[in-house]
Amino acid sequence: MLAAAVLAACGGGDDGEPPRADCFSTPPEEGATQANADVAFATGEGGALQASRVEGEFPWFAKVGLLVRGSGTVVVSVQAAQQDAVRINGWGGDSFSLRTDVVIESSPTCESDWTAYPGGLVFSGRQCVRLAVDGPRAQTGTAVLALRRDCSAVARK
Repeated sequence: MLAAAVLAACGGGDDGEPPRADCFSTPPEEGATQANADVAFATGEGGALQASRVEGEFPWFAKVGLLVRGSGTVVVSVQAAQQDAVRINGWGGDSFSLRTDVVIESSPTCESDWTAYPGGLVFSGRQCVRLAVDGPRAQTGTAVLALRRDCSAVARK
């Protein structure tokens, strides 16, 4: 249910404000992709994300929420080998720019809860993208997200 709530919350206001984050006490569903103990993505591990066509250099967008437990700084990065084909849109950053990394200062109001950040990936082709995650605190990890293809075998490695 948390992943569905994250995706439903995606989108900014009519006044051009960036989308807001919401707190949830419910942990991510078993279907979420964990990067470390306190960071997850609202999508099943390895299964292909639903993607929509967009205009520009990167013709696809896959909406996926970012979930962070507690407070602190989190950095999510597209690995260097895939930066020419994948960009981050949203997740606490400017929703109008495409980035290869985003720094999230997680909400101090969600000290022991999960904070949900709307956003996703803009990309070209069909690929398995491995995102690097640093934080909160000294935690690190990675998560594999499937962009228009099945990445179940890659995710298990």
